[in-house]
Amino acid sequence: KYFKIYKRYASYVISGKYGNGTERKNKLVKLNIDYNYCQSIVNDIINNKSLESTKASAKVKYSKIANEIISGKYGNGATRFTNLKNANIDYSYAQMLVNNMMKG
Repeated sequence: KYFKIYKRYASYVISGKYGNGTERKNKLVKLNIDYNYCQSIVNDIINNKSLESTKASAKVKYSKIANEIISGKYGNGATRFTNLKNANIDYSYAQMLVNNMMKG
């Protein structure tokens, strides 16, 4: 689900909807979009790389982040939300992974 959302944002970036450089980054971050992940999808599309490869690397990245959340690295509650947002990490996706991991 999240990959499809980011793929859509990547297509918007490619079409120029969010501008370039710092302007693009600021607009995506304001929307709580993980800029680096979105940009990696943009780069892969432009470079004709496999989107499945990009999806797999994102899954590994967010699994690591979820484990860091569980270990307490980002705090709890509003502090966690703020710390993840400041780190340009998609809070909703990371939290969903944490919740799923905690269920077993």
